[in-house]
Amino acid sequence: MHVDGDPSIQVITKLMLLDLNSGFEIDWACCVDEAFKKLSAKKYDVVVSDYEMPQKNGLDFLKELKEQKNKTPFILFTGKGREEVAIQALNLGADGYFNKQGRPETVYGELAYGIMSIVDHSKAELALVENELKFRTLADSSINWVYWINPDGSLVFVSPATEKITGYTTEEFIKNPQLIQQIVDSKDSEVVIPHFNELSKEGTHECEFQIKTKNGETKWISHICNPVFDSEGKWRGRSTLNIDITERKKAEQGIKRTMDQLVLVNEKLGVVGRLTRHDVGNKLMTAKSNLYLLKKRIGDNPYLVKYLDNIDSALESSDRIFEFSRLYERIGVEKPSKENVFDCFNQAVALMPNLGDFEVVNECKDLEVVADSLLKQLFYNFIDNSLKHGEKVTQIRLHYTLKDDGVKLIYEDNGVGVPEANKSKLFEAGFSTGKGSGLGLHLVKKMMDVYGWTIAEEGEEGKGVKFAISIPSNSVSSFDKISVD
Repeated sequence: MHVDGDPSIQVITKLMLLDLNSGFEIDWACCVDEAFKKLSAKKYDVVVSDYEMPQKNGLDFLKELKEQKNKTPFILFTGKGREEVAIQALNLGADGYFNKQGRPETVYGELAYGIMSIVDHSKAELALVENELKFRTLADSSINWVYWINPDGSLVFVSPATEKITGYTTEEFIKNPQLIQQIVDSKDSEVVIPHFNELSKEGTHECEFQIKTKNGETKWISHICNPVFDSEGKWRGRSTLNIDITERKKAEQGIKRTMDQLVLVNEKLGVVGRLTRHDVGNKLMTAKSNLYLLKKRIGDNPYLVKYLDNIDSALESSDRIFEFSRLYERIGVEKPSKENVFDCFNQAVALMPNLGDFEVVNECKDLEVVADSLLKQLFYNFIDNSLKHGEKVTQIRLHYTLKDDGVKLIYEDNGVGVPEANKSKLFEAGFSTGKGSGLGLHLVKKMMDVYGWTIAEEGEEGKGVKFAISIPSNSVSSFDKISVD
């Protein structure tokens, strides 16, 4: 069960966990009281709780669970990064503590792995406490390396799967309990061996280390162990679950290598792109300069001027394509930051020298969004589109409306608008009515995808264009401060 006062966090957590493990069954509760009602009616394998919630926080929830002798494993999953919160949670008996801050694939990957590990361990521990025979049966059928070590260091039993993982038989381990330490890879021995040497009654211990199997193969092991107490509270040693995570580690290393290669390839492409644009840009400038001189020499010869105009148009198109490639290369590269929409729009207007008597209306003074410096390019493309296609435009306007889930940012003009037949193709690469490159609005759409926004053209033909951008509240840094008159 996932307990969190923010429905959006509940939804994204469920989506991410199911993406990582489709076998999860996830129930929700929005507060501690609702969680207790559900716990009284149904058994859950684990409770994952936020820290800050209405009325009672995650630590209050954990205290009440312990007071009620509820043994459901408890994980604190919170954006609260203070160390004292984690310490309090673990001291109160939490089975795990995970921070929401970080890259989503890392945060939810660790949470999913923690849930699986804690649930596996909890089930094994309950079976041990209830009945040693039941635990032995569970261990015998496990695909993992499971063992129970007595307080005196002797092994009660070792699961059959141990031989498949290590190459050593259960009898070899029982006869020589030190074999566990002896097969730890020398790279990890300084960290792992002290843990094995110190049999403790206290808490859960988790670590990852490498071992050398009997045939010399190196394997990665995820180690989780807990103290075992009988029904009278007597310490019976520690139960251990060792999971072979070699394939996971190989996959992680493969992903890292791939990402490193992609970074290198991207850097190379960036260098090639910049050098190509620079060199070809110089050639285009030379061609345009010679074309200008040639036109002066030819004069008003309409027959020849027509062909020279076609060459000039082709050179201008080449310029636009190179500018598009430069901007496209920058999309998603900058770290998102606060951008003032009012200022970005004014900067875009200032870049247009031929606005003439256009009336510019900017009603976004207090609006700040999480974007990057390309935001002004977005507005520039809108204005450029109005100039090229609006025909009778005399006013451009930028304004916004508040929605429950964010902001709707609207750019509109009073030109001829967009024919209905063209709206579905408007943001496609290369779509043009003959007055442009067909790349400007495609660039805008790509920017929307990176920002996590959506865009649609909602104007009426004959009344002007109307681009409506839906910006979610988590991308509006001034969401709690802005207002609409």
